[in-house]
Amino acid sequence: MCQPFLFRWDGQYDNEKTDETFRYVEWNALLEEVRNLSNSRHCNYDGRYHAGGRHIVRRLIFSDRDEIWLARVPIISTSEYYDLGANSGWWTAERKFVMESEIATMKYITTATSLPIPAVFGYQTSVDSNPVKVPYLLMQCIKGNMLYDLGGPGILSQEQKEKVRMSIATIQVSVNKSF
Repeated sequence: MCQPFLFRWDGQYDNEKTDETFRYVEWNALLEEVRNLSNSRHCNYDGRYHAGGRHIVRRLIFSDRDEIWLARVPIISTSEYYDLGANSGWWTAERKFVMESEIATMKYITTATSLPIPAVFGYQTSVDSNPVKVPYLLMQCIKGNMLYDLGGPGILSQEQKEKVRMSIATIQVSVNKSF
């Protein structure tokens, strides 16, 4: 008998930057956007949030279907909290370009390869007239765990390490062929 999938998200970093960003974001406005895009009122956040070095990520669970979305927002550095209006300059043209490039890359790889890339459901790369107050990306959640959340590379046997390397090499070859 197969056990149900369990997310092992241990990458949460509760620190001043992530907590300040979490409090600043209009999560209800983002949830309303998800509900409009998905045509479902049966969607809610699953837990508080998880964060890495540059983003906060929240899972969105749909109770009316077997589907999970992710909402990703950039972490704002603490020094930028003194002036967070739309014209404050915290969201630079470079940051906007990087986010738009990531989204375009995800969309391209989805069409050009058979790699399991999350579908992009919606995004906002501007802070102007944005009710969420920060740029965001709404995407499909592909069930899986990061190696570091499972204990890092040190927990793998030599055979498992080789399989991971081969998987990464296969992905790189697949992506390189499409460019």
